[in-house]
Amino acid sequence: MRRLLFALAAGLLLFCCGCQNNTDDKTAKPIADAFSATVAISQGAFSYTAEISKRADGTFVTTLKEPAALNGLTITQTADNCSFAFAGLKLQTPPSLLPDAAFSSCMQKAFETLLDSARFVAAQHGTDMVYSGRTENGNNFTFTAEKDTGVPLTLEFPERQLTVTFSDYKATS
Repeated sequence: MRRLLFALAAGLLLFCCGCQNNTDDKTAKPIADAFSATVAISQGAFSYTAEISKRADGTFVTTLKEPAALNGLTITQTADNCSFAFAGLKLQTPPSLLPDAAFSSCMQKAFETLLDSARFVAAQHGTDMVYSGRTENGNNFTFTAEKDTGVPLTLEFPERQLTVTFSDYKATS
């Protein structure tokens, strides 16, 4: 009887050796539901600096800082509305009228995609995690973040010649 119990215990131990508390990096959201950051944006021959914020309700706000001629231009995007505010003027439009190639639209759609783990692929590259996906409007992107901290580094749209480099990232609530 002891041999049988010993054999069962040994078998159970060997059977469970392969069981580990592994976490799949893909199942974790690569970006917070709400955050703010400073970004350097390069799209083709154009360069911008902006403050961006994404709220938990999905509102995405981009406020340009540079070039100086566009300092203060604020683009606010929600599921139902897109507004532009600049020098006391405000223009509202349906989001469908915002071009798919517009940098603010590309960023917002990528962040929406990154909230659904079924819509991107994750891979570790050195100390970084690289997330590749396709937005609902067909833009392919690559998002790179530090693996240990989750701090965003870059967001790239090769077909749009668009690169966003992050600094001063803060997850918010």
